[in-house]
Amino acid sequence: MIPKEQIDKVLQTTNIVDIISERIDLRRAGANYKASCPFHDEKTASFMVSENKQIFKCFGCGISGNAIKFITEYDRIPWQDSVKLLAAKYGIDIVETNNYRKKDTDKITMLKDLYRDVAKIYFNTIQNSKSRELISFLEKRELDNNTINFFKIGYAPDFWNFLSDNKDLISKYGENFLFEAGFLKKGKSENYYDFFRNRVVFPIYDITGDVVAFSGRDLGDSDQVAKYLNSPETEIYNKSSIFFGFYHSLESIRKLDSAILVEGNLDQIKMFNFGYKNCIALCGTGLTEQHVKILKRNVSKVTIIFDGDKAGVKASLKSASLILDKGIEVRVVNLPEGEDPDSVLKAGGKEKMDLLIENSLSLLQFYNIKFGSFDSSEDKIRYLNSLDPFFSLLTNKLVKDLMLNEISELLNLNRSTIEGYLEKPFKRGSKRFKAEEDTKKVYSSGFGNDEVEFNLLYLMLSDNEILIKSLKLFDESYFSNIYSKKIFSIIYEQFEDGESTKFIDILSLIDDDGLKLFFQDYVSRQEEIYFSSSIEGKEKLLLAFSNISAKLEESKFLSKKDKVSNRLKFQEEMDEQLLRELYLLKKRVLK
Repeated sequence: MIPKEQIDKVLQTTNIVDIISERIDLRRAGANYKASCPFHDEKTASFMVSENKQIFKCFGCGISGNAIKFITEYDRIPWQDSVKLLAAKYGIDIVETNNYRKKDTDKITMLKDLYRDVAKIYFNTIQNSKSRELISFLEKRELDNNTINFFKIGYAPDFWNFLSDNKDLISKYGENFLFEAGFLKKGKSENYYDFFRNRVVFPIYDITGDVVAFSGRDLGDSDQVAKYLNSPETEIYNKSSIFFGFYHSLESIRKLDSAILVEGNLDQIKMFNFGYKNCIALCGTGLTEQHVKILKRNVSKVTIIFDGDKAGVKASLKSASLILDKGIEVRVVNLPEGEDPDSVLKAGGKEKMDLLIENSLSLLQFYNIKFGSFDSSEDKIRYLNSLDPFFSLLTNKLVKDLMLNEISELLNLNRSTIEGYLEKPFKRGSKRFKAEEDTKKVYSSGFGNDEVEFNLLYLMLSDNEILIKSLKLFDESYFSNIYSKKIFSIIYEQFEDGESTKFIDILSLIDDDGLKLFFQDYVSRQEEIYFSSSIEGKEKLLLAFSNISAKLEESKFLSKKDKVSNRLKFQEEMDEQLLRELYLLKKRVLK
């Protein structure tokens, strides 16, 4: 494990412009640098590097980060190796520690190290196992040595205590941590036993190449045992926002500007081995909004190839609706019932799969083939009723408009009639509304006081003169947004303690990962606004600061005015109440 202090030192020493310019051509654009994005094809350069903030961002595909993130993505190496590479370049000694008993240990790093170590154990086991059942499974599934070595596929042997009896592993991490990470379970007598037993285990990688989870496939086909067991969700693994095979396929996905989506890891591996290098799979869950956001950042087209059974057809329709709604072109391959990508490739090879992909269908075409029947009025009503669950997933007005036109022509019905039938407004409090409402924590509304406050933070970190003026003029009471207030406090404390107030150092002190990502992205967008041209940015900054200062002062004044008004109103109400009580008391006395 690399201590946080050493990572911070590397980032403080590194010049991101030097690092990136060693790998791609950068050209100056005002105070920043621009280039064509190395992570996706584009005609107009939208990749920006800020030397002042020591960050990069592509306004095309959305990728952003610091020097470590760039090397991790560009060189396709684990982030720890990126840190070591930068440290070596700048002559910084990195001293790793394996002492995981300390209270201040980074749990995320510890989890990644644990999953890496277990992946090695499982991989070594599959290399040396003589299990006939295992060998038979690998041969049947055509998982040869090249495939096993490439994906680092492993084997969890048929022992109850394979990991829990591994002394090196337990002394390094402890049984309880292996239990928390999902490798061990507890029996009725509170004894630990292995979660994965007699299974081929497929590592699931994050975008940087770290193993974050496993999918364990049972060697048999018995209905008495779950075919797949997957790692539980942890701080490093969320199955709703990760694809199996994404790390290995990302380069081809970006190059081709398209992805092929299948249901399972064996299908993905088979497709990959047959040359479909842009193929990815879901990880034991349906497609989610988070999945679609990842696709949106990387591709303009997705081809869905799910199983040909009823469950696969239903999942295809729902997934296609979610993808189409985000403005991504989507095609659905119509596999015969009972077939899956693996069986198609085994029987017909690449030629058969290429033909199926070539004849792939739009969402509505696929739906009509599976459920379309329009001989009578009853058929049309039945069709619209069955279409409603998928149509209701759409929020993109253009997509809905085009689909309504297509349905109107298909059914030979008035468009407004169909629209009125399908456009059933959902109520606040419904499951669908709540799902949309709860998808993401909102750090800023993007307008009003929120925008003013975050803009001030950006200006403070962009210019030392503005920083000093701001700290003299303002304090926490000027901030109504709890997140901007939190960042302001960090900046203030750093300044008061004589510590660095550079953007990269302030960012490292934000303990909310979501806020950290939001603020990094916000600063990148502001950088584009203030420094995208050759015009001197200092003048823009000072003018913006003058306007923002005035708005904050006005907001503060109005806030105080409201408080005073409320106090006066409250006091008047209290005076009236007191007068009434005195009047009633006087009446009783006079009686």
